[in-house]
Amino acid sequence: MAKELAVEMSSWNPGLGTKKCSVQEKLYFRGRFVSANSPPSFEEIPGSRPTKYYDMDRERFREDINLGSIIYTLIASDPEDDCITFGVQDGSEYFDVSNHNCTHAETSTSVSATWTLDDGHNEPPMVNMFVKKETDITVYIVNVNDNSPIFVGAPYLADVFEDTSEGTVIYSVIVFDNDVGSSGGCTITITNLDDYGDMFYIDSSVVEDKTSLAEIYLTETLDFESLRVYTLNLFAVDFGTDPGPLNSSATLYVNVKDVQDMPPKFIGLPYYADVPENQPVNTSVMEVFAVDGDEGVPQHIRYGIVYGQNEADLFWVETIDNSGKGIIYTSVPLDREAVEIGGIVTFNLTATEVDHYNQPLSDITTFTGVNILVLDENDRSPYFDQSYYNGSIQENSQIDRIIHNIVLIVKDTDSTRQMASFKLEIINNHMASEAFYVRPDRALFSTHAVIEVRNPDYLDFESVQQFNFQVLAYDLSVENLSSTVDVTIHVMDMNDNPPNFTQDEYRGAVYENSPAGTSILQISATDMDSGVNAEIVYSITDVVPLTGSFMVNRSTGVIGLKDTLDSETSTDEFTLTVMAKDKGYPPLATTTLCIIYVLDIDAATESETIMPNDARTVDESTEHTVFIIVIVIVCSVLVLAVVVIAVLLIYIRRQLYLNKNLSQLSQQISATVTHNDEVTLQETQPKVDNDNYAMICVTDEESTYQGLYANIY
Repeated sequence: MAKELAVEMSSWNPGLGTKKCSVQEKLYFRGRFVSANSPPSFEEIPGSRPTKYYDMDRERFREDINLGSIIYTLIASDPEDDCITFGVQDGSEYFDVSNHNCTHAETSTSVSATWTLDDGHNEPPMVNMFVKKETDITVYIVNVNDNSPIFVGAPYLADVFEDTSEGTVIYSVIVFDNDVGSSGGCTITITNLDDYGDMFYIDSSVVEDKTSLAEIYLTETLDFESLRVYTLNLFAVDFGTDPGPLNSSATLYVNVKDVQDMPPKFIGLPYYADVPENQPVNTSVMEVFAVDGDEGVPQHIRYGIVYGQNEADLFWVETIDNSGKGIIYTSVPLDREAVEIGGIVTFNLTATEVDHYNQPLSDITTFTGVNILVLDENDRSPYFDQSYYNGSIQENSQIDRIIHNIVLIVKDTDSTRQMASFKLEIINNHMASEAFYVRPDRALFSTHAVIEVRNPDYLDFESVQQFNFQVLAYDLSVENLSSTVDVTIHVMDMNDNPPNFTQDEYRGAVYENSPAGTSILQISATDMDSGVNAEIVYSITDVVPLTGSFMVNRSTGVIGLKDTLDSETSTDEFTLTVMAKDKGYPPLATTTLCIIYVLDIDAATESETIMPNDARTVDESTEHTVFIIVIVIVCSVLVLAVVVIAVLLIYIRRQLYLNKNLSQLSQQISATVTHNDEVTLQETQPKVDNDNYAMICVTDEESTYQGLYANIY
């Protein structure tokens, strides 16, 4: 009798990547079957329908599980108790029974594997193949957020014209995240938006699995002349939660492109020039220069003069194409006496953008004024444009620092360079000439001079608050052709002096159990600066031993009790570190020590009957008494000084008047004196109007003569 046997064949070829193949063949045997080795078998899960050999449906394994981790234990048996060999037939790229496991998979949430059993004795005598027992196992994989977002094509560069309208999308950014599910989505932001105000806006969204899109919008008008490149820092963070979100960053450079929207700009304004009279036609007077306001794509400039304004027809301007400059020339020989306004010619100069064919590109034209002084012969002194200059500078300023609010415009209206050369210097104040100097100190025709610091050591607000001096401008070719101007420079205070305490150390005492608010002592500090720089605030920075029972008035410096001192305190002395800080910028501070002695209340019981109720009253009374004594002394000194000065003035006045009367009286005494030395008076005795008088006697060896009286005032 023939029997039909179905056999499933399994093979594994890692090199070809073949996982499993099944072949059904029919083998016909004739004869009797004899007893053979039985195959091993997996143990069934009791009660499973259909029959299952594992229970892993509820198990989930993270994709980043460590290699070699045991994920499940299968149990098998062999009827003959032969040694069983386990193997992985389908899925061996992920699992192994020899501790070489790998479960990393980003594209699936489960992996199926075929596990085999072999007892080593399943080779039938007539068939050269093994008979194995197989079962399929499904292992469920859990995704882990282990991939950071990737900016595709970073870094980015966007060219945007400055006239791009608001609300335009200027760039789109794509971010890819290789994680699956929500972990593959991202939020994209710009981290430095505040650096550019409200110039940009970003809108991000997840457009498909693993891909996010961000669009950057323009919300305000760009200006090439203000800022040409914006650097935007992009930041992407995914939605992963296990183990947490991942992020990455990139940079978007927004390059602003220029458009023709700005008029030309003159360089080197204001335009002033001097030209002597009687110069030949086409004499070069001055150079002018203008550039296209659109610096990204600059155009050529053409210059012109608006005629019909005063004596504008006395000049013409030539455009130098290769340099972009313009040169102003004389059109006729100049006559200073023919110029109406003090020898100064004023007209408007124009600058227009043109193409290569010298045709205007637009109707936008820039105007600026030009002032040309026609010089005469050397009969005028150099002069200043103002009668007085007033400026200021901070103390401790560096050498060569300019007094910016003083510009000395000095002109000499003579006709030649030799006659119109002059010198500038500081006079009538030696300290000012040591502290400052004029630059330039020499000039021709006219100059805009400034005053600069020569020696910063003189700029000390605490020593000198202002400098009053004159600046002299004098002709170098003719003497006595000069002029002066008064200048005042105020020295501005800086916070360069810290507060200084009036004492190196302060000491005070307070009775224990004194109530809160009791004043103990007053500290005082001064600041050599002025204004807010000299305003002082007091504070306690440290107390040894540490306690919070003391306080200081921030304004007056009075130190008192914030809380009542504990009568059981273990110390009878506290050391306070007190700081005096001014309100300048930056603030400066100084500290000092205050030693507070705590007095035993029991030891002072007997003196309480003659003392005020608390230490504060005693201290305040003492302070008031000292204050009154000081005031009385100061007032007495002032009164005494006034009295002394008044007496001196009266005495000096009397002496002057007495000398005058004595001189007059001596002239009144006649020169005719008799031989017996008798003196006759030529005029009547002066009338005495008040009680303030002196009696003058003329005497000789024998007699005393009539007294002469003189009023004393």
